[in-house]
Amino acid sequence: MGSHWVDATSSELNGKPFTETFIYGSFNGEVTFYEPMITLEFLKNQKKYERAIPVPAKFQETGWYPTSMKVVKHDGQTDVILDKFVYRQKS
Repeated sequence: MGSHWVDATSSELNGKPFTETFIYGSFNGEVTFYEPMITLEFLKNQKKYERAIPVPAKFQETGWYPTSMKVVKHDGQTDVILDKFVYRQKS
């Protein structure tokens, strides 16, 4: 699975219960995934939710990167969405 990278300022790492967070993952020195982690209880209790995603200081590849994650409910379904993509240069 590789390494998981979490924001050290996340509430669950600072004395509050875990409800949601955002994780980056890497393998062999390459970022391989972006992962919203959210409890089922949080999803059940939120009608609409949005938060900023911590943005890395550097990027391995030039491209579009998400800066927000959302939870949206509609038609009996819950969507977890990566949103507000911005273009970043490799650095």
